[in-house]
This record gives sequence, structure tokens and C-alpha cells, in this order.
Amino acid sequence: MAKKSALRNNIEVESVSKDRKRTKKLLSSTEENSNKRECVLDLRIHTPSSLGYVPLNFLDTAPALVRLAKAKGLDMIAVTDYYSGDFIDRVQQAAKGTSLMVIPGTVVRCQIDSCSEVFLACLFPESYDSKAVNDFLLKLNVPKSAANKPTFILKQSFEEILGIIDECGGIAIPSTMDKTPSRMSVIPTLVEKYGFRVFDLSYLPETKEYFKKKWPKLKFHLLSFSSANALAQVGNKTNGWFAGFAPYDNPEIAVVVVVENVTHGGYTAEVARDIFAEYFGMNASKIVESQEAIPSIQQIR
Repeated sequence: MAKKSALRNNIEVESVSKDRKRTKKLLSSTEENSNKRECVLDLRIHTPSSLGYVPLNFLDTAPALVRLAKAKGLDMIAVTDYYSGDFIDRVQQAAKGTSLMVIPGTVVRCQIDSCSEVFLACLFPESYDSKAVNDFLLKLNVPKSAANKPTFILKQSFEEILGIIDECGGIAIPSTMDKTPSRMSVIPTLVEKYGFRVFDLSYLPETKEYFKKKWPKLKFHLLSFSSANALAQVGNKTNGWFAGFAPYDNPEIAVVVVVENVTHGGYTAEVARDIFAEYFGMNASKIVESQEAIPSIQQIR
């Protein structure tokens, strides 16, 4: 892009090979009246454009989101719906005239080796609007049917995906890669092969120790965003739980999982899946999610 925005100007990149650069440092402070202060941000927020979002029908989500972000002391938020930029314009419009910075973005799902749960929060300059983000998704050959669906997996290689993100002036942050053993197994590749130094983690205190022990000489920026799927979750995380049994006809095992600070039960279901897989001697990495599955929240409605 000919003109870089404030976001791009505050990102330091590190060369990890002759032909590849990766994000090393994400904006961590803002400058106000020439004095630096801590910047409070939540760079993974979903809206009604994401499958599974819990709306309040009596509220206009965009202005309510901006008001809530301000009330919680946030300086910066990112709108990151799965494979969609449709709601960005509304939030940007609602934030006009306020001090809240709205970063346009989206979340995509990739595959590295046998792990098909590599989620990237893709963030773009503030000048991007809904159309610009949707144009980026077109370059990734994302079909319209995949909009808002976290189950869709990009077909391109990881290198190709990173190249398109760079080409479009964006940055990528691996998100929630510490949620399952399968995802954790990919972190060394993200760090050592692709040079990532910024991560959005689900279990920040615990996983921070993992990074510290494995790469004691590297400097990381380990963050933990809300992945909010409802207004009340913006700027913070809630607890999630899941209960299930198997087999359906003649149960042998019942599992209840409660995990703190993981936003909703969809995350704990992945933990339960791994427990069931271990019990029945299955390979969890080969368990395929149904593309036609209907979220329980829609079933309730």
C-alpha cells in the first residue's frame, strides 16, 4: 500500500529468511500528548456476522459494542468475524467521534501438517472497510457459503496464505493455538519455521511458561483476547463447560469439562473430544467435524 496507517507504522517486523518477513512486535502502547501510556486492547471480537454469536435483539449491536468497549476502558478493538468483513463498516461508523480505534480484520482457518485447526486473526490498516476485507477473502478463494463459519478450512498452503496476507498489507496473529494438544504441537513450527513472535493464547499464564522454557532467548508478545461471541464478553473471558457421553446407544463413559476463561462451551467440547478419542483408542486429529452441524444455540431457538 502506498500509504501506511498508524497500525502498520507501529509494527516491527523481523526477517526470518531471505524472502519472508513475519510480525515481531504488535502495537503495545499509544502515544498521547507525547506521553506513553498502557494501551488496553481486544483484537478478537465477533459480531452477529459470526456463526454462534448471541445477539440482544433489542440492541443495535455496533453502537452498543463501542459504548461497552469504552466503558471497559479499551483503547483498541478489532472486528474479526470468521471469513467475513460485513460488520466492519457498522462498527467503524459507530466509533466515529470517539477515541476508540477499530481495526478491521477477519479470522481464517488453515492447515499445517496434520493439524487443521490453525486459526489466524488477520488484521488490516484502519483505512480498510468491509469491502476491502471481503476482497482479501476473495483472493483466498473463500466461497460465499463459508462466510461466518469456523469449520471452513482454506485450501492453500500456509505459505501461500501468509503471502496473500502480506500482499494485502495485513498481519497475522495465531489465535488460541494452546487450546488442544493438536494445536500445541504446531506452535514450534509457527515459531521456528514461520518466525511468529505474537500469539493470542487461551491459557496465558500456563502457556507463557511453555514459551519461556522452550525458547528462553526469544522475545514473545503473548496476548489473550476475548474471542467475544456476545457483548458481555467484550474485553474479558468467561468460563465454558461441556458434558457428554458415548456411545449414544449404550454409554460407557460420561465426560464433564469445565475450563476457565475460554468464552464458551465450544472450546471445552474440543477437550472432551480428545478424552473420548483417548478412551476409545481413536486418532483425534483424524476426527472430522460435520460441515452440516447446527450449533446448539440455533437448535434452542
